[in-house]
Amino acid sequence: MAELHDTVALVWVKGAIGDCLAQARLALEQFSAEAGDADALAGFIDNLHQVRGCLVMLELSGAALLAEELEHLGRALQDKHVSQRGEALGALFRGLEQLPLYLDRLRSARRDLPLVVLPVLNQLRAERGVEPLGQGSLLSTAPAPAEELANLDSSLSALRERLHAGSDRDALRSVVAALCEDLMRVKERLDLFVRSDRQRLDDLQPLLSPLRQIADTLAVLGFGQPRRVIIDQVLALQSLAQGQRAPDDAVLMDVAGALLYVEATLAGMVGPLEHHPSQSSLPGTDLAEIRQLVLEEANAVLQQVKDQIGDSLEAGWQPHRMPPLPGLLQQVRGALAMLMLPRPAALIGRCGDYAQANLLGATPPDATALAHLADALSACECYLQWLIADPQANPWNFLEAAQASLAALGYAPEPVPAVEVYVPDVEEPVVDDELREVFLEEAAELLPQLNVQWARWQANPTDRDALVELRRGLHTLKGSGRMVRAQGLAELAWAAEHFLNRVLEGRVEIGAAPLAGLQQALDLIPGLMAAFANGQSQAGKDIEQLALRLHALAMNDAPPQADTDESIDPQLLEIFRNEAEGHLASLDSFLERAEQQLPQPVSDALQRALHTLKGSAAMAGVAPIAELAGALDLLAREFKAHQLAFDLEEIYLLESAEPLLRRGLEQLNRAPLAPIAGASTLIEEIHQVVEARLQALLQAPSHSVRIKRDPQLIASFLAQGMDILLDAESLLLRWQEHPGERQELTALLEELTTLGQSAHLADLWPVDDLCEALLDLYGAVEESSLVVSERFFEEAQHAHEALIDMLDQIAAGQEVDPRPERLKALRELLDDALAPDATGLISTRNGQAQIAELGAATAALDAEPAMVELFLEEACDVLESADQALARGLAEPDHASALSTLQRDLQTLKVGAQMAAIGSVEVLARELELLYEGLVDRRFSLTPELGDLLKRSHAQLAQVLASLQQGQAPASAVELLAALREFRHEAPPAVIADKPADPAQEAGDKELLEIFLEESFDIVESSGAALLRWQAEPRNGVEVENLLRDLHTLKGGARMVEIAPIGDLAHELEFLYELLAAGQLQPSAALFSLLQNCHDRLAHMLDAVRLHQPLHAATALIDYIRNFSSAALADTAAQHSNPDAAPAELPVAAPERGPVDMVKVASELLDDLGNLAGEHSIIRGRIEQQVNDAQVALSEMETTLERMRDQLRRLDTETQGRILSRQQADGDSHAYDDFDPLEMDRHSQLQQLSRALFESASDLLDLKETLSIRAQDAHSLLQQQARVNSELQEGLMRTRMVPFERLVPRLQRVVRQVASELGKQVELVVGNAEGEMDRSVLERMVAPLEHMLRNAVDHGLEARDVRLAAGKPEQGLISLNLLHEGADIVIEMTDDGAGVPLDAVRRKAIKRGLLDPDAVLSDHEIMQFILQPGFSTAEKITQISGRGLGMDVVHEEVKQLGGSMVIESNPGKGARFLIRLPFTVSVNRALMVQFGDEQYAVPLNTIEGIVRVPPAELETCYRLESPHYEYAGHRYALHYLGELLQGAGQPRLLGQSLPLPVLLVHSHDQQFAIQVDSLAASREIVVKSLGRQFAGVQGLSGATLLGDGRVVLILDLLGQLRGLQLRQAQTAGSNASLRRQQIERAPKRPLLVMVVDDSVTVRKVTGRLLERHGMNVLTAKDGVDAMALLQEHRPDILLLDIEMPRMDGFEVATQIRHDPELKDLPIIMITSRTGQKHRDRAMSIGVNDYLGKPYQESVLLQSIALWSRRHA
Repeated sequence: MAELHDTVALVWVKGAIGDCLAQARLALEQFSAEAGDADALAGFIDNLHQVRGCLVMLELSGAALLAEELEHLGRALQDKHVSQRGEALGALFRGLEQLPLYLDRLRSARRDLPLVVLPVLNQLRAERGVEPLGQGSLLSTAPAPAEELANLDSSLSALRERLHAGSDRDALRSVVAALCEDLMRVKERLDLFVRSDRQRLDDLQPLLSPLRQIADTLAVLGFGQPRRVIIDQVLALQSLAQGQRAPDDAVLMDVAGALLYVEATLAGMVGPLEHHPSQSSLPGTDLAEIRQLVLEEANAVLQQVKDQIGDSLEAGWQPHRMPPLPGLLQQVRGALAMLMLPRPAALIGRCGDYAQANLLGATPPDATALAHLADALSACECYLQWLIADPQANPWNFLEAAQASLAALGYAPEPVPAVEVYVPDVEEPVVDDELREVFLEEAAELLPQLNVQWARWQANPTDRDALVELRRGLHTLKGSGRMVRAQGLAELAWAAEHFLNRVLEGRVEIGAAPLAGLQQALDLIPGLMAAFANGQSQAGKDIEQLALRLHALAMNDAPPQADTDESIDPQLLEIFRNEAEGHLASLDSFLERAEQQLPQPVSDALQRALHTLKGSAAMAGVAPIAELAGALDLLAREFKAHQLAFDLEEIYLLESAEPLLRRGLEQLNRAPLAPIAGASTLIEEIHQVVEARLQALLQAPSHSVRIKRDPQLIASFLAQGMDILLDAESLLLRWQEHPGERQELTALLEELTTLGQSAHLADLWPVDDLCEALLDLYGAVEESSLVVSERFFEEAQHAHEALIDMLDQIAAGQEVDPRPERLKALRELLDDALAPDATGLISTRNGQAQIAELGAATAALDAEPAMVELFLEEACDVLESADQALARGLAEPDHASALSTLQRDLQTLKVGAQMAAIGSVEVLARELELLYEGLVDRRFSLTPELGDLLKRSHAQLAQVLASLQQGQAPASAVELLAALREFRHEAPPAVIADKPADPAQEAGDKELLEIFLEESFDIVESSGAALLRWQAEPRNGVEVENLLRDLHTLKGGARMVEIAPIGDLAHELEFLYELLAAGQLQPSAALFSLLQNCHDRLAHMLDAVRLHQPLHAATALIDYIRNFSSAALADTAAQHSNPDAAPAELPVAAPERGPVDMVKVASELLDDLGNLAGEHSIIRGRIEQQVNDAQVALSEMETTLERMRDQLRRLDTETQGRILSRQQADGDSHAYDDFDPLEMDRHSQLQQLSRALFESASDLLDLKETLSIRAQDAHSLLQQQARVNSELQEGLMRTRMVPFERLVPRLQRVVRQVASELGKQVELVVGNAEGEMDRSVLERMVAPLEHMLRNAVDHGLEARDVRLAAGKPEQGLISLNLLHEGADIVIEMTDDGAGVPLDAVRRKAIKRGLLDPDAVLSDHEIMQFILQPGFSTAEKITQISGRGLGMDVVHEEVKQLGGSMVIESNPGKGARFLIRLPFTVSVNRALMVQFGDEQYAVPLNTIEGIVRVPPAELETCYRLESPHYEYAGHRYALHYLGELLQGAGQPRLLGQSLPLPVLLVHSHDQQFAIQVDSLAASREIVVKSLGRQFAGVQGLSGATLLGDGRVVLILDLLGQLRGLQLRQAQTAGSNASLRRQQIERAPKRPLLVMVVDDSVTVRKVTGRLLERHGMNVLTAKDGVDAMALLQEHRPDILLLDIEMPRMDGFEVATQIRHDPELKDLPIIMITSRTGQKHRDRAMSIGVNDYLGKPYQESVLLQSIALWSRRHA
């Protein structure tokens, strides 16, 4: 196998080798040109000799052999020992070509294979006359693995001696130093990417090549583990660069951490690179020694495992020695995993798994398995011994052998999944104004110093102190800026500081580009300071780019200047300057015109110039000019779009901007990105002017003549129109290629028709006209009256191009220029078409084609739609029929058919008038139809006064029709319309004669009323939801249709049960929705309010009917509706009479709501079905129990049969023995001496009985098998039946569950009603309304929730002036949330009012004698009085509150439902009511648990998990101060089930060895662990209620009946835990005062903290933070001041910075630790130097904690509390 070679060294000498080979080639070419030039050939030989020597030093045998053969052949030429000079020269040139290629291949493949160049070698040798080489001579044989193992000791000792050799060690150090330098560069580039916006993923691509090179070098050095880590990071960065993974913090931090690990590992393998005797090495850097110790310990433990297994086998297998083995193997696995050896760790772990599963039993495994286990352990031991001897080795063959052995055992290791690191998001705190001022004050002092030091260094570039002070100032500015969240300023200061750090280190030289970058950064810092002072954003693309450029310059990795900053390209700037001059000339010409005339409209030239100037400046990268031109472009665009002209103010802005733009052009040569002085102020003024003019335009009267196109409509037209024109252009080109085809023509007509309609809607008349002309032209071609030609296609193409130009003008916001020349050209083409008299109309009638002259046909078509004449003819007939029906109706008032005929005739007349657009007839017919409808519904009585009014109305209609027929204007009918409306509004109800009551009729009416109420409540609910949806989307016509249908159904039902008030209101409401559906009424806020009031009134009416309360007619509301409808109809009539008025916008057509199939079932029937299903489950459980008992009996029967068969065998044996003994005893019988006695006794009576018994036992066994099969089948059927029964139960429960949102409209009506009566503004917000509840529970909770909402609005929410005085919003808020918590339903209601008035409650309780005036009660106890019957704190009794029938009713209803209620109040902020109800189920899955001798059921939906814990671990958890159990990273409060049920103490765990079950439950943010004695199998249970007498027992959900008849209680663990917490709180409350007194007596001394930092901002921020938390603070500006203060004061803790002017933090910490009096002082170092090396140095000095800037306040306070407590 070929060896790996050092390609790094080859890279170092590759250039020199290439130069030598190039000189050798030149010398050889010179020798070939001049045959006698011996000096040239000598130069060739010398160069090849140098190359060969270098390759020999690199141990590249193949390449060295090729160079040697070239040198030998050259010497042969020189000595003239070559017969054919030409062939020899050819071989030499070929060898010179092959040698560089071979070196490149060697560099990439890292394997020296001389066989590749064997043909060239043999050719060179053949030219010298030497024998060719064979393949065997070039192959190196490697020792076999057996030989390696045999010579293991010698080879390991040789490797060890080589590793510790001094020369190898020094060489290794030099290579590692180069690798660490490369790693540092990679980390710095990665840091730049992390600090950027992470959008330029291409920046990661350059990191891959150096990392691969590092991995190759590590492979050569034999560092296998670091190489694998580097390769993993290469793959990770490659996936990031290719966009396969997101560059989040977790991935990038993993890569950075891996690179740090590799760097530390390299330093540990070869020792420190630079050793100073005066400075001790940092702890943890000698990783090689640590690694060696861990490997030796792991090997020793593995040897112990082998010894224990061997001893146990030698002693005949002693199982008691085996239990420690899995633990020992896991220790070895953990040690190898810590050393980053995942594969051997996995192999050892699988060995431990095998030992746990197979070596702990009483019998040992078979010999084969033990042999495989021994092979695996031995291979792992060899692997460890090899690593101990040679840390750089990679003996993978041992691992392969171990894996093969484990695979034979079935325990092959599995790949370990990757672990994702979660980095929590940290919310940044808000910096207050005082800290901002402190920072600005400090920065104002720093800025002059920065400028002074910068000028000082510019004057003397060799002044290093100036750069140090400048860097220090930038460092302080960076730290302070990050502290106050001035991110842009801080990052720019950090970039400049980073660059100066590299300059001071001597790694970077300051040239022209870095000098410009630093100057630009220092110029931008004052502007960033001003922006931060004004609260403006710190983020800017130019700042970010400048910071990245400085970082790149610091790394000597800055891209070419033309790529990074295009704005300073002279050619580009010159092009932009010339273009900008032209645009400024257009601006000057516009200003000249404005001087002559004002106001001046915005011209297209001005808008085009400003828009182009903005775009070209942005493209050139001149941001200051682009920003100013953008503001001017906005001004011109908005004014032109709204057709506003420039006046004095706008002209002044343009005149002010013109010199600023020229100033920006002047500074292009020196500073193109420098801000233009005064531009920011002017831009702000421009925006203010635009906003003010647009606001004034919006507030202008609606009758203004100025029309602005709808921007959304224009945008839609542009998007659609451009696509249409592009498609039309392609269609025209295809049609031009094939003029005879008509498919393209048809498509063109459709496209242009769509475009013309869109242009017409958008008021783009020039586009519409041109589209019409094109349509006329294409239509003439379609009807074959025009023939296409070249001129036709040319003009059409010009017209299409004109349309595209128009769309470009629209997109630019310019006025569309008409194209009369295009219209004229198209009309000229139309003039060439056939004359109309030469064309005809072809039609088919009665199967025959007929041709008519086109003009006559067109005239006939124009005369056909004479709608008005047709209507008048029909109207006269309809009115005549109506007069006759009216006469019959007046003659016979009870004639119902006549009234129905009248209603139908007037409806026909109304519809015809609508179609003919005759408003006067439509309005009058509408009023008459309403009157006749009331007569049909018996709401009105046909009195003589009404008869006269109807006659006059018919006569008026006849006059109007006559006037229309004569072409005259109809007479006004305003007075008649007023009389009709007045009669409808004030007419008395119809008098119905009393009839004797019919009992059957009354029963039928009652049943009909119940059906109506049930249906009407559903209608009100659905209509309320539809109304809300329509209010959210007023153009949704589907909801209007749904509302219309619902109101029509409600009106019909009310009329059927003769509830006139509901029918009348529903009728008027239906009329409103009809107007909306017809488009005669537009949505508005007033209309929404009216509709909502109508729906609320309908709901209240239905409630009154359901409760048998008096029902009052909604007369005022009906009058208001009629006024609305009358005004709408009058407006409609005016629009029809005015033909110039714009037509009303029709609603969007939409499909109607489809019907939903539904069957209504009585709730009692569902309850009965549910109960029957539950009983069925109980019976099935008993049958299942009996089947299980039968299976147990069958098992016992099988045991008995086996015992019986054994006894029969013994009986048979005994019988045979007795026969033999009897034969021996009977010596007289010698008749059968030749036969055995048993042969002649076969048919004896005893033998036959024995055989019969055997057969009976066999039959019984067969019968048992048959019964077992039948029992198994019965059990399977029971399982299927259980599944079916569960589905049945779930289906029945789903039918009972209804969403809570069905109750929401009712509750909102209650809130609106109470709020309107009290004059308050209240909003009800319902959360999780889609949650479901049992219908019976929901119905019973309606009244309590209404009580609570009334109380919240009346008592909880304050009046408007009180809320405003308290700083609250005028509108109150009530929140209602529905939650599911375990087996409970939680209803939470909160408000933002004043809360429960505890003082008023206390006074009322004292007044009623419920409380002793001297009694001392807690707030919770006082609040319980509001639950007393008749208790009220209201000052006066109203219909809403004050009667004392509120919270006591709510509490009682909740208790009857088995729930509980908790009241919390926060004075001034509101109250919170928490109602907890049991989730009603009849069948549930439960886990059976055991406590003592009792068994309980726990629902599975309340259990989060189940774990088994050893008793010793539980004993440890119970002994904690607050008993808890930790599992999967979560902490659970530990309780014993007996503690919850009976108050028992800690269970007795001594003497128990088996793990105990623990149930894990959670409630919101609390988590609990409940220990039980034992578990039984989970089962399906039927929940039975415990009745009222147990409703108050907390923690019980019900009971269930088991199959054996036992009754088992169902526990509510969360309820039990709440009860336990309440008991503990009450117990703790009794001792609260005593503990409080003890705490108060304890002496307290605030902590004294010293803050040492050179930044004023940091000292102020940190000092204020500590003072707010009750600490005393000392501050020092540097280390000298700190040491002086420490002589006088002894602080409790010290907060220390690193970089300070006179004494840095490291020096201060070192002196403190060496001071006998101060050495125990806790030190927390807070610095912006967050690198690992700074942290390690601080920790080595003795710093207690290390935090980075900006620090998290909570983390700092926790650290201070920790170290100050330890110090105390």
